[in-house]
Amino acid sequence: MIAMIRNLFVEVMGQLNIYYGEGVILAIAVASTIYLFVSEKEIRRKLIYPVLLMLVVVLNPLVYYFIKGSLSSYWRIFWIIPDVILIALAAAKLVSSMTKTRFKLLTMAVLMILLVFFGKNIFEGDEFSKRYNQYGLSTTAIWIADAMLEADETPRCICPYTMTWHLRAYNPDIETMYGRDIDGYIVYTTPDRTLISHNISAEEPDYDVILDAAVKGDFNFVIAYDRAPIDDVTLFQYGFEHYRSIDGYEIYIQTGEPIIDPDWTPEEE
Repeated sequence: MIAMIRNLFVEVMGQLNIYYGEGVILAIAVASTIYLFVSEKEIRRKLIYPVLLMLVVVLNPLVYYFIKGSLSSYWRIFWIIPDVILIALAAAKLVSSMTKTRFKLLTMAVLMILLVFFGKNIFEGDEFSKRYNQYGLSTTAIWIADAMLEADETPRCICPYTMTWHLRAYNPDIETMYGRDIDGYIVYTTPDRTLISHNISAEEPDYDVILDAAVKGDFNFVIAYDRAPIDDVTLFQYGFEHYRSIDGYEIYIQTGEPIIDPDWTPEEE
């Protein structure tokens, strides 16, 4: 039991170090906390003690044990650590404690260099890209959204997972079958919706499953990759037809009722 807790604590420290990047910012935050702790009793009572109590929860191996299945959720706990406040307050007190202006300027310069050059530029992350429109969203998703809104003021669609939040952020009147919760990221979702999400992004989607779900769920649009278009026979069976092609995607719209006979062929018309 002790060994397990020790190993969990090592993992917690590893996650904390990853969260803070190179570790220099973390070291500055720790140094700031120690400085504030010894510098003034009032600050110790009103700020440092609550922060230490908070860290007992945040860095608790048992808390990590129950949350580590979703590291993105565990990382959110780090957000409540008031590291910026601690660093800013410590810097302000340190500088104000000096009597000579040149020492104040030198201290501030050193602190700024440490923070700027040892911190991490968040805009260099993989999740950031150049903005090509005023919304900061995928231009392709905006085109697709506008196309659906031309045909329906409140479209309901099944689409690749990566497009869902772009459509919803652009216009909340567009309803998607699933969002960021599809893999349990936020809340529990149903296995059926997870299956649809994975299926529509597959190299060879099963469009019978997807269109059947669209009909039963009253979703009147299906957005698929153009690498795997839906054939006309399948579309007719489920009351859909091709609506528009946009930048690597095919948009299909429901225009009629699905036929009952699954073995229908064009020759029977």
